[in-house]
Amino acid sequence: MTPQEQYDILFLYNLCLPFNLKSKIVSVLKSTRGVYISDESLRLALLSSSAFEQANFHRNEVYLSKFWPTTRRIRRSNVTVDHIIAFTLMMRSVVACSSQERFECFQMIAQIVGDIVERRTILDFSLTGIEFLEFLVSFLRSAEAVMPSNEIEDATLPSVLSGSQLLNYSLPPLSSIPSDPRSQYGSEVSLLVFYVEDMRSKIRYCYKQYMQSTFAGEGIFSALNPLLSQIQERLKDIEGFPLFRDLLEMDSFLWEKSRSAGSVISPDTIASLDTKIDPLWKRSGEHLVTLTGELLEPTIPSSSSSSKQRLWFKRTTGLRRRGLYLIYLQSVILLNLMEGFVYRYSRRDGRDFAVKLITLASELNAFIEPDIPDFFSFCISLAELQLRQLDQTNGMAV
Repeated sequence: MTPQEQYDILFLYNLCLPFNLKSKIVSVLKSTRGVYISDESLRLALLSSSAFEQANFHRNEVYLSKFWPTTRRIRRSNVTVDHIIAFTLMMRSVVACSSQERFECFQMIAQIVGDIVERRTILDFSLTGIEFLEFLVSFLRSAEAVMPSNEIEDATLPSVLSGSQLLNYSLPPLSSIPSDPRSQYGSEVSLLVFYVEDMRSKIRYCYKQYMQSTFAGEGIFSALNPLLSQIQERLKDIEGFPLFRDLLEMDSFLWEKSRSAGSVISPDTIASLDTKIDPLWKRSGEHLVTLTGELLEPTIPSSSSSSKQRLWFKRTTGLRRRGLYLIYLQSVILLNLMEGFVYRYSRRDGRDFAVKLITLASELNAFIEPDIPDFFSFCISLAELQLRQLDQTNGMAV
């Protein structure tokens, strides 16, 4: 490595990054690999990220121009976890540039990711400290940003990306997945996030189907009713999952009404709301330090009692739970709106969900930088659309 490359790696390692998957990856690599990264694609991905953080866009482009050719040597037979980490770091660059070369690289990696999901290719992510589901969710979110809607049906893409859904085959119900009594409390949270992401993607697919049916002059009810029935069953399955039910008890924000009956929803009312979810933290030496100054242990022994494991989970997953609730609230509001289009009504309290989504998105926007630009603004706009759709003329009174 050149002195400049060593400097760039150290700059990234010492940077105070926002709370997201990128910062988690950098933290893991800093503690396990150090400055000298042997895998070329991973090294170039880190260097490009560092140049981007330094706003040195010329050097960033130099690293990018070296990175993309390395991906052409990746095949199903030689893909490694380092390759997946590298490509996860680079997905934002793919979104920013639509060159044919980079689009073709994306398609190739998408095929490999599809193989991993369908277990034709087995990779061990346990040593990274990051679960594959985290990579997959980040990858698929970026895939939706990279691929225009008319390209999503491309036959060259694996089933994991087709149809604007995370998976175009049905996942088994959460209730049918056996839990391991030996596992630590909260170990199923990634699985829960994945199922909620899958539900949101299926709801978004309904919107595409709605537009296609409208333009084709087809019956909306016959086209959408079967899809909505499946999504309603998935929502019921998620809300009945033991961990989700326990999270509702842990965070009353999600089930308590955000305003009293007869109250008026106003900007001042929303600004005064607080999720009361546990604070975010940063790593400091051997401890985690919350934004309120509390010291937390980074791990807990597996032999600890279930009550201690639950308390540790509660204190250390404030960001992750917020992320889960954000996707869940988006999904419910999107479902409410679609049910309004198809059935002319929805049984859920859309106002309450909208206020909670605005509260949560505003709170997160004050602390972290999202992986997708303007993501929190989108959440707030979606919530405002729900409020306007319900009652735009009466001051949003309940």
